[in-house]
Amino acid sequence: MLNIAGFGRHVGTLGTAPDDLRAQLQALGVSVRRVNRFIELALLGALRCRERSGDIGTDAALYVAAETPMLNDCVKALRSTIAEQRPPTPFEFMNISGNMAGFYIAQQLGIGGPQLAVARRHGGLEAGIELLGIGHRSHRRALLGCVDEGVWPLDEQRDRLGLAADTPLHESSHWFHIDADCAAPLARVAALLPQADYGAIETCLRALPGGTRLALHPRLERDAPPLPATLERLPGHGLHGQGACAEALYRYLDSGAPAPWCHLSRGEDGLWYLLHVQPGAG
Repeated sequence: MLNIAGFGRHVGTLGTAPDDLRAQLQALGVSVRRVNRFIELALLGALRCRERSGDIGTDAALYVAAETPMLNDCVKALRSTIAEQRPPTPFEFMNISGNMAGFYIAQQLGIGGPQLAVARRHGGLEAGIELLGIGHRSHRRALLGCVDEGVWPLDEQRDRLGLAADTPLHESSHWFHIDADCAAPLARVAALLPQADYGAIETCLRALPGGTRLALHPRLERDAPPLPATLERLPGHGLHGQGACAEALYRYLDSGAPAPWCHLSRGEDGLWYLLHVQPGAG
């Protein structure tokens, strides 16, 4: 399991027009030019994490996870190419690269370790945790982020997510400081590899200690699978989309709860994802 030494996040409710993230970055002493909204969001969340965690370490690895990274710019580029018959600008094209967010974060936080952009259609945060848990990795510290970017028009984004027309939408940037040498971690986390058979997930759930707190992805709240009675099911938090798991983990860490915790989700591909957290010594 991975030691969580710190965490932070930025969450915003989406309105009819995007709010000014660049002004929020400038208030934190960061000035960047010619970057897209995904990069701005990633920076905001990473800076919030550093505020709460303190020094991250110059040798830390940097993992930027998302389910649909750079979606806003991808939509713009496709619309300009197909509908408007014009190529994207050089900066629009460059900013579509997932590694650009990591470049700016490393620059601002002084991180020089390996960098990886992680994209998985369902379970982006879980994918990052899976990769960090691989035994042969050489780095001892990492900054892991999960970024969910707002996309306008909002009615089109609701259609992409399969949500009702009046569902509130959010954008989010959650970050977690992972440190294998932390003497008093806040918690220890592991991700089960995606499973096609719920039976494997149910076996894992039944093996958890009684009183373990269970958070369900919003997709499962109305149609939950059979769950062991020994688990304490938590109320939902209303954050739909890619940031749902990260927000649930953030709230667990922020509560300081002494009980174990897990998060269960299922993607549109039918695969089940389970995140399991043990309280730490901090």
